Amino acid sequence: MHNLIRLRHSEERISAPLPFAYEYVPRHEIGTHYWHSLCKADLGRDSCIPRNQYVEIRAEKPTSPKQRDWPEYQTCKFTAEAIVTEGSDKGEIRRVCASPDCPVHHPKKPAASKNATIRAEEALAQTTALRVPFVHPIADVINRTRALIDAFRRQQLPVVLVNVAGRAPGRTEQSQRYQTLPEGWADLIPELDRHPDDMVVTKRTWGVFASTNLEAQLKARGVTQVVIAVVATGTGVESTARQAYEQGFNVTLAIDAMTDARSEAHSNSLTNVFPRLGETGTTQQIIDLLETRSSAQ
Repeated sequence: MHNLIRLRHSEERISAPLPFAYEYVPRHEIGTHYWHSLCKADLGRDSCIPRNQYVEIRAEKPTSPKQRDWPEYQTCKFTAEAIVTEGSDKGEIRRVCASPDCPVHHPKKPAASKNATIRAEEALAQTTALRVPFVHPIADVINRTRALIDAFRRQQLPVVLVNVAGRAPGRTEQSQRYQTLPEGWADLIPELDRHPDDMVVTKRTWGVFASTNLEAQLKARGVTQVVIAVVATGTGVESTARQAYEQGFNVTLAIDAMTDARSEAHSNSLTNVFPRLGETGTTQQIIDLLETRSSAQ
């Protein structure tokens, strides 16, 4: 489900096929306004641009120094005007950027570094005591996780970054790879682009809620739903999801932004466990829902 914009060279206004869609075209002046429109006849379905591929430029001024750097408060040479064709804001004109070449509103995300990949692989090896190919490559998981983080920040929603500084003290049959974690183990990888207002939580158990005060922090902010991603699917992710569900949160799991060294554990979590704890979706589906939520407000 998308809100769509379409490119067109015409002054004709025709309602878009989905609610609260922006019609985006080069400018055509009518009176004192610039109106942009849609022509279903001369554009096929492939010409549609999903909502998550354009950024609305905010009309209000930033209220803090940090907000001045946010893309939605900046203009670019690709900025154009669009008209809302459905919903409560129908007829209002907005400024948007829909160009994938814009470095301000659509910056290229750096690929996960080799060091980040190695460290994530080490984390899985410690958890599972196995070194085998992963269900989803670590680099892809990091990149999709970063896409989710960026989407949450655009919507001014809280971001929680979790690192690991230990493990539960109980005896286990399977030996642990490290009795003492290597230096720098708990450092967050730079690909996550930590912001000053991100919540950083250090866990010492598989599930983050068991050994931290994250539940209290989230509920103090009025959070009722959590989106969980990264590694490892059958241990840290599943444990965190179970605990979040038991604490009363609605749980969403980004199934292509997590991985495990054990394909059977990954598959069991996705097939048998996650549907009983919450809702599942791909990274892009979750981002699309976030964008739809923003447009509906």
